[in-house]
Amino acid sequence: MEARARSGSRSPAAGSSSKEADAKPEAEADAEAEAKIKAEVVDEFPECIICSEELSSETDIVKLPCKCTSAYCHGCWDRCLAASVSAHGQALCPSCRCSMRVDYDPVQGRLLFERSSSGTGSDGPEMAADNWRSGLYEKARPRQIMLLQLFGAQAELARAGPDEGSSSVAEDVLQQPEEPRCVCGSRLMRVSVRERIHALVAEHSESAPPSLIEIYVRYPPIICDICDQRMQGSHVWSCENRGRTILHADAYDVCEACFAHHTTGTDIEVVSREEPILHGN
Repeated sequence: MEARARSGSRSPAAGSSSKEADAKPEAEADAEAEAKIKAEVVDEFPECIICSEELSSETDIVKLPCKCTSAYCHGCWDRCLAASVSAHGQALCPSCRCSMRVDYDPVQGRLLFERSSSGTGSDGPEMAADNWRSGLYEKARPRQIMLLQLFGAQAELARAGPDEGSSSVAEDVLQQPEEPRCVCGSRLMRVSVRERIHALVAEHSESAPPSLIEIYVRYPPIICDICDQRMQGSHVWSCENRGRTILHADAYDVCEACFAHHTTGTDIEVVSREEPILHGN
């Protein structure tokens, strides 16, 4: 009887193993069911839930890190997260309000999303966005520098004219856009500091007294996103997309000195609001 009781009993470890084995198929089944639901929803509604753009391929649809079954195009999803960061200090899914972290792949030049451990942002007080925001700027910086270098190389080749001996690298450079591009894909526009200040004030308030505008123009509260230095000179290269992307939910600005250095290899010293002094190559 004693031997039979021992053989028929199960140890706690054995019971735990059995439960884990049972839970694994259940988790896999849940994941498959969730994927099936999402696929069915996309098939039934092949349009972005915001702009109604037809999502004709799998690459057009954002792979959501949450359990939402809504379909979003990349542009609308990006703008929604940027608006959420500006309004609430964190990136929230526009459907389920799930909080998420955003990362950037500088090699592929694309954003990556994952669900945040903080859960949803609707149940608690507003939180400041964690370190992933500063991490985005850091990871985007090398790619922005590369884009400026390619733009400068393209301009140099265009001035030199066609060359039978041009290398494959030169051919790749010639395929770059004719205007400098921000890392987000939009254009970098050269604007005066005064124009940039007016745009900055308009984004944060309805109006500002002229005296405040003049103080901001004289001491611009703008930081170059490449060198991290306060803006100098009379002009700045600013992304036309401003804060409408999660990649730079505030804005993206490049000073004249960094732009010249990375596009032409020319170092300039900005000594006034008028024109910079060229030192040459």
